[in-house]
Amino acid sequence: MKRVMFALLLAMAIAPSAWAQSWPNEPAGSTVINDYNWNSCPGGGWQPAYGCGSIKSDSTAPHSPNSVLSFTYNPSIGGGGGDPYIQVNNLSEWYTGFWVWMDPNFVGTASQTNKIVAFIQSDGSYFWLEAGAYCDYCYGGPFKPHWALSTRPNQPYLNNCHLPGYGDCPGTLSLPSPTGTTITKGVWHRMEVYAKKSTSDTSRDGILRWWMDGVQQGYLTNVNFGGALAMINFTPAWAPFKEEHWTHPSEWRFDHVRVSAPGGGGSAPKGDTTPPSSPVNLRAQ
Repeated sequence: MKRVMFALLLAMAIAPSAWAQSWPNEPAGSTVINDYNWNSCPGGGWQPAYGCGSIKSDSTAPHSPNSVLSFTYNPSIGGGGGDPYIQVNNLSEWYTGFWVWMDPNFVGTASQTNKIVAFIQSDGSYFWLEAGAYCDYCYGGPFKPHWALSTRPNQPYLNNCHLPGYGDCPGTLSLPSPTGTTITKGVWHRMEVYAKKSTSDTSRDGILRWWMDGVQQGYLTNVNFGGALAMINFTPAWAPFKEEHWTHPSEWRFDHVRVSAPGGGGSAPKGDTTPPSSPVNLRAQ
């Protein structure tokens, strides 16, 4: 009996540490909303919108081998992507972590933006985490994680012109992190996002932080958001038309996803508060 109790206590002690290593920047005390290994799609609370990608076997997946979510762009079609989404309960503060893999031969769009995941807010506005390039005609990269903040259909754009690195103002704006870490193609990367909505869409007190492989890529404390978080969808979309430089298939893969709410004793993760530097040669999507 003593051995059983010891084993249980040991497991309880190890579990939090294991999760902390899996998602190192998830705020302590967060309530888990979704934790899914992509065994199927639809499944695990995720539903298809305009497609759901496909499930593949990949023994290199770092968190949940062998099952991964895959999206392939076929140049003969002239478009690509898919939109599996999950609805959440209008979160005012949230954390999302996932693993992503970019095809070694990946070729992106002429706009230098390649959507990865979208966060949709209660007023219909949305912002994307993207893989952005920082030179003209760099279709094959190098790519770095950046944001497109923030379009709002059929309404005035959210004004975040005060943020460093903004493109057209206001508009479908990009917020790159040119000093950030390069996304190595053909290698799995862990992406993490922490956000807290602003008091209003003009109050400039929203928080947005993002990490790749545990390294902070940006930390903003003065973002305007359009509302609480209502939905998350993986949208590795390409343009809905063919581009001349697309001559072969390109693929995204996703391994595991975690969504949580830091409220109820959780606190924002601590770290460097230095905002990202202003980019050069920016082209907005």
